[in-house]
Amino acid sequence: MAGKAAIDFVAKLAEKGFRVVRNQFNDDEPDVAEFVLLTKNDDQAGRITTDVAETDGNALNSLDTEIAPSFRRQGLASDFYSAVEEITGKKLKPSPFLSEDGVRFWISRNRAYLEDMVENDAFYDDDNLEKVRKVLAEDGAKIIRGAVAPAAVGAGLLASPEEAEAGILTASLSPVLRDSLTKYLKGEELTKGNRNKVEKYLATVATDQTAYGRRERMRMQPGASPDVEVDITREIITPESMQGEILVPIMGDASIAGGYLDNVEGVPLDRVVPLQGGPNYSLMNAYRTQDPLGWASMLSAAQAKQDQITRAGLLGDVRGVYSRMGDEAMKFNTMVAEAMVRQLPALQLPKKDIARFNKDIRGTVPDFAGVETVEGLAQLKGQLPAAQKSGKAISPSDLRKLVVGRMSLKKEYGDYGFPSYEDTIRAITEPGLRDAVRGDSGFATIQGMPGFSLLDNAYHDTYSHGIPGRYAGGLEENIPLEIMFPDMFADTANKVVTKETSARFGQPLNPQERVGAVLMGGGNQAANQKWLDGVMKYLEDKKKLGRAGAIAAATASGNAMAIPPEDLDLQGEKDRRRAGGRKYRRDNRPSKQLQEYAQGQIAPAIAEAAMGAGKGLLGTVDMVTQAMAAPSPEAARVNPEAFQRQMQQYMESQSLPNQQNPNSIFSTQPMRSLLDQQIMEDAAERENVRRFGETIGGLLAPI
Repeated sequence: MAGKAAIDFVAKLAEKGFRVVRNQFNDDEPDVAEFVLLTKNDDQAGRITTDVAETDGNALNSLDTEIAPSFRRQGLASDFYSAVEEITGKKLKPSPFLSEDGVRFWISRNRAYLEDMVENDAFYDDDNLEKVRKVLAEDGAKIIRGAVAPAAVGAGLLASPEEAEAGILTASLSPVLRDSLTKYLKGEELTKGNRNKVEKYLATVATDQTAYGRRERMRMQPGASPDVEVDITREIITPESMQGEILVPIMGDASIAGGYLDNVEGVPLDRVVPLQGGPNYSLMNAYRTQDPLGWASMLSAAQAKQDQITRAGLLGDVRGVYSRMGDEAMKFNTMVAEAMVRQLPALQLPKKDIARFNKDIRGTVPDFAGVETVEGLAQLKGQLPAAQKSGKAISPSDLRKLVVGRMSLKKEYGDYGFPSYEDTIRAITEPGLRDAVRGDSGFATIQGMPGFSLLDNAYHDTYSHGIPGRYAGGLEENIPLEIMFPDMFADTANKVVTKETSARFGQPLNPQERVGAVLMGGGNQAANQKWLDGVMKYLEDKKKLGRAGAIAAATASGNAMAIPPEDLDLQGEKDRRRAGGRKYRRDNRPSKQLQEYAQGQIAPAIAEAAMGAGKGLLGTVDMVTQAMAAPSPEAARVNPEAFQRQMQQYMESQSLPNQQNPNSIFSTQPMRSLLDQQIMEDAAERENVRRFGETIGGLLAPI
């Protein structure tokens, strides 16, 4: 299933016990047809007839649509419509004559289609047009009532307090407006200016017929923010099961794996986007392929991580531990770019705004085909080339970052109804990681496979190469990086910024730079008794003190690895500035400490996002750790005898024993037993791996 471009709705119906039969009325008119939904017993569960859409020659009108009473309210109608679209290769649009139930169905399926037909007077008669307008208006009022509290009635905006529902459902309102709406919801006092903004926004949502209004109404619909359903189940492990292993941080973005995205906060996509992860990438592939795919990245980054795993394998069984990257890294992700582009048809942006956006992108990439085109999406996915002004090719990842970055600009594009970047990020982010911060670790782990070669197919739209490994479960709670990798974090305490062009050259790494040094360095962490005690103490303190309190307690107990409380205060200052809006930020300049703190966040985030493209950005900080002094795995292939001598010296210099945990998920047999797994298709490659494994196995045998 990995790599599929869309849900197979015909197959989905088949799994439910239904099949679709197409009856052609006239061979010369293939679009005029009847589609019948049948059960396993050939009972008719539904029927749709189609004809060429009167307002769009490339689409079809659904004319007579029926779902048998006993099969209603099961989601069949929506899947049936999607199956017909899949069979015909064309979008279905509403009939020019609709019943009231039909209007409500289309409001749920694609309200923008109805609004477009009303705007273009595309219904058969005035009575039907007025009926559609009336139901649309009633639904618009219901959306508003569902978004605010009874307190809004006092302002004269709402008429039915009984129907008001608590909760602001959209993710990407500005922080100030969201805060004001929340207060409005609770009947709390607002300044006159903020109250006016709330009421103006709600009135706009109810009446605006532009792409902006369509987007906001979709986002404000009750139930517009469901989590993506996935077909994989996480295995929960305990910290105790990790004791005795060697931990290697494996950073990744927080995206979902194992599901399909069909809408973003109520805005439907024109085609579903497969979600490939993210932390559960290895779990997804455990379900879908026999290849031992532990992680994925571009070639250079993947090889560097596999070499790091191989070095760690000289000390014991290796467990790769997922560590969260910042949201900025999502701009690199193919899923985010595709999800944003696939919202455009539903939003129906004016051609002039699309042209303005394309002109903006073409200022950097002149041959960009266009954000609304199939070719443009292919360029974003790396299926077609694109070049900069200089004629030099631009990588798909850089093109994605450019397009997503521009589209996320609120004033230039968001206020004109372009897809919301914040909403898209929320929709694609693992629910269990939405509140996690950069560096939080343990949501997923993999069994490392030291000494093995990379896999040439990662089954991933963003990354090219697979890092060998097996899914090994994940912790129930995310663990801060400085608690999960305490020795590695402590090793960064005396490091300084080494990039000569940096304004902070020669200064000690700030906390966020230290997190980046751990994530992008080459070290490892022994999960010994001291490590386990620290993790368990954090989890216990967190129950009583919360996350910040538990980290502060680690500092108070003399644990120098923890981020000090003053840096948590800086994060609070950052959050207040974000929530305060532009005027607040203008009137309250950031402290010097916050400026330094922010610099430490931004640079590593950009470096993380570009890991697959090369290592040039990694020179921002000194990331050389003790583990990187280990002999290169390549040395074993070139000169096994010299490698064995160097490795013996290296092992003697380490204070960490080769611990084995009887409860570990890993085999306690010598490493050469891994070679019995026939994952290499090329015989020569298998022979190289065998020799390398025997060299390492010989070193490990007496330990």
